[in-house]
Amino acid sequence: MRELDEAVECDIEAWRKFTVIEAKRIMTFLDLPKHGGLDALERALKFRLYAFLNVQECSRPDDVTLIFKMLNCRVQSARKRKGLPDHPCKPVGEVEYSLFASTIDPRIKTSCLLAHQTLIRKNSIVDGRLLWSKSKLIICSFGENEHSSR
Repeated sequence: MRELDEAVECDIEAWRKFTVIEAKRIMTFLDLPKHGGLDALERALKFRLYAFLNVQECSRPDDVTLIFKMLNCRVQSARKRKGLPDHPCKPVGEVEYSLFASTIDPRIKTSCLLAHQTLIRKNSIVDGRLLWSKSKLIICSFGENEHSSR
């Protein structure tokens, strides 16, 4: 288990750098404003490397919330096919997505409600709704009194 913990720490450190670089490059490519809010984040997420490899979706239940779901993660799917245990993606994802979002707009706060290894059955309940996913669910929102510029 020590080797896996060390690998996760290395993964976190790599994403800590890469996700900021990726966000900045996407912002430049799309000509996104520095404080573009959740609209900019939603648009930028569609241009991440993972967006072309995995099945993901965003939804906007209100003006200050963006829900990002990774519906099918190729890493987890490959591990499952090979009979390997789930990769502990939550600690990596928390760093990766929070830094990506805050690079797009520092007012954005993220929280990972569910990660692949915490979902055992397809019918996990989130806020009274069924979540038909076996991967990451990241909630992005503005903090209190930061609703301007969506």
